[in-house]
Amino acid sequence: MLHDSSAPVLERTDRFYSLLFAAFSILLVLLVGYFLQLTYRQTERAIEAASLNEAHILSARTDTILRHIESTCTHIAEHFVAEMRDRQKLSPLPQPISRALTALTDKFPEIIQTQVFDTNGSLIYSSLPNPSMVSIADRDHFREVKERPDASIRFTQVLSLRNSGKSSVLAYRAIIGADGKFLGLVASAIDLAYFAKLFSELQVGESGMVSIRRSDDSRLVVRWPVVEEEINKKADKTPPYLLISKGNSEGVIRYVGKSDGVDRVFAFFKVPEFPFYVLVGRGVEEQFAPWRKA
Repeated sequence: MLHDSSAPVLERTDRFYSLLFAAFSILLVLLVGYFLQLTYRQTERAIEAASLNEAHILSARTDTILRHIESTCTHIAEHFVAEMRDRQKLSPLPQPISRALTALTDKFPEIIQTQVFDTNGSLIYSSLPNPSMVSIADRDHFREVKERPDASIRFTQVLSLRNSGKSSVLAYRAIIGADGKFLGLVASAIDLAYFAKLFSELQVGESGMVSIRRSDDSRLVVRWPVVEEEINKKADKTPPYLLISKGNSEGVIRYVGKSDGVDRVFAFFKVPEFPFYVLVGRGVEEQFAPWRKA
């Protein structure tokens, strides 16, 4: 009986091709995995870069607005001190003063109004036409600055304006006489609706969000999409604020939002010289959807 010598050869050949196929399969899986990891990281970097760039731009824009308000309030305060001469308190000056306040305010759509109050908290000048003669004697910020007056610019929490009912943050400064006495207060109301509209125009996606918070206590100032019940609430346990508290002025971090439970990549950027920081967040699931489909 003849022995078939080709069988072992065929068996070895089949084994060789099986091993070769397995090796190619493993290599293919490794290449696909590497490609997916590479494209995932590229997508992640693009999201981070876009968010950080937008946070930087918004921070710079906010800084410009606040510097203008600071210089305007300083100009007005110094003007009134010069006008007082020997008077003991501020009193209404000619009508052109109110028109000058209107002109200063009208240049910037981010400002609702600029007003001057006397030492008792009564309104004496306003950029508004025919304003209600309101008093802010009971407001915390007025009592604070009257008790401890200095030439620094300060900011209130979000409050309702008594002339219009609009939500705003007041930037205010004491008017101080040459002898150091408190003579009154000048305040500019920042239009938070302007910022909400500006935020809504950014391409951060359906699950994205943009906000400004205070860097001294993390309280929410303005957010888009708007969540009214969150205004003035703290977020002092969130990663961005913890990093800012440690001295970081910018950064990118991923975490789940407390108010809505959405997983986002956040970029934060502190506003130079002022107690605020900007947050830009993009939803992870939404932003990575094109990558998953690729």
